Amino acid sequence: MSGRRAAPSRSWEVFRALTVAELRDTRDLSVSGLVKWMLEPLSYMLIYFVLLASILNRARPNFMLYLLTALVPFRFFTGVTGSSMSVVTRFSQVLANVPVPKGILPPVVLATEGANFLVAIVMTIVPFTFIYGVDIWPSILWFPVVVGVLLVLTAGPAYIATVFGLYFADLRGVVQNLLRGGFFLSTALIPIRAIPGDQLPRLINANPLSGVFDSFRAVFVNGEAPRAIDLLYPLGVGLFLLLVGAVLFRWRQRHFPKEV
Repeated sequence: MSGRRAAPSRSWEVFRALTVAELRDTRDLSVSGLVKWMLEPLSYMLIYFVLLASILNRARPNFMLYLLTALVPFRFFTGVTGSSMSVVTRFSQVLANVPVPKGILPPVVLATEGANFLVAIVMTIVPFTFIYGVDIWPSILWFPVVVGVLLVLTAGPAYIATVFGLYFADLRGVVQNLLRGGFFLSTALIPIRAIPGDQLPRLINANPLSGVFDSFRAVFVNGEAPRAIDLLYPLGVGLFLLLVGAVLFRWRQRHFPKEV
């Protein structure tokens, strides 16, 4: 009985140690690391703002905040998937010499990127709610729910990317480009009602990231509760991807030490 209790405790200790090591090695929570993490969504926000507002005349109320509520969650999503593709290689020495439960590797990436994500929310999105005078009470109470949905949606791709990146390392850049394509095929830049035609709006609605972006906007831009469909659909897709990722990861994990 004591052995059964010790196993979860040991897994937690390993998880905490690897997360601290990852944060230390990547320096993500240092001043320079945080600035680097936040510069990507902020720089893209300025580019898209100039392009859509000044050139294409597609500005919306609170437009900078509107863009950030997609760019910051998307930076978390791509950060997790991109880092997961190399996580086995980064911890190759640990895997080769220590009996580490390999299933904690994707959660380590989620925790590392999640720390940056939460700080970025506080440092970028929240100040813009004050700049634009958005009242986010009581809609902010939905924030943990929206973040939970984003975590579930990201967890499955993290497990899949861990395996994919190990066996197809040369294709990591292709995956990142495809993910960026998914950003444009979403409600990241313009709302669904502003998209002409029938087929394209259906395709954009089918992208689970659209629901996540719209949920963040409900909380931080509109000061209201997210729509149920914007939470439930990404959650359902995320659970399915998590099941697929867990099965794939479980199938290949015993081969990790031999592949690095």
